[in-house]
Amino acid sequence: MDFGEGYAVFCDEVRREANGKDFYIGVYTGGDYIIHKKPEDFQTPYFTIIATAMFDPIDPPDKVRELQIYFPGKDEPVVTFDFEVPEEAFGKAEKADDMSQFPHAPMVARASIGLSDVRFKESGFVRAVMQYGDKKFLLGRLKISFTPPEDARSAVGHSVAEP
Repeated sequence: MDFGEGYAVFCDEVRREANGKDFYIGVYTGGDYIIHKKPEDFQTPYFTIIATAMFDPIDPPDKVRELQIYFPGKDEPVVTFDFEVPEEAFGKAEKADDMSQFPHAPMVARASIGLSDVRFKESGFVRAVMQYGDKKFLLGRLKISFTPPEDARSAVGHSVAEP
C-alpha cells in the first residue's frame, strides 16, 4: 500500500454551520487514541472519519474510486464508500499561475463518514484507505491503544492508593 495524495481526519463528529463551514468536534490529534478501559468495556457513541483525496483531473487514475475504512484486527473494510465524480469534470482543469510547481489544480474528493455506537475490539490502527482500480493509498490512520484503568492512573502521574 502506498501513501496517496490526501489525508484523513478522525474525530467524534462534524457539524455544518449556517455559513457552510464544517466544525470538527473532538479531533484526535497526534495519531493516538488511548482508551483507559478494557476493550470489552469500551463503546463510543460517535466516531467520524473525514477523508480527502486529491488527484490529477487531466490524467486521473482509474475512474473507480472507493474509500475503505479498516478497524484494528480486521482484514476487510468495515465501511466502504464510492466516490462518484461526474465524467464531464475530467479533463477540464484550470491552469495554475505558477506552471513550474503546479501545472494544474488537483481535483478534490471528500467524504465524511459518521459511525455510531463504535466498539474497537483490540488495539491497532483505524485506517482510511483510498482505492483507485487495483492501487490502494493510505490517507491516514489513528492508533487505538487500550490501557486498563489501573495502569492509566500511573501512566498520567497519579499514584494508586494502597488499601
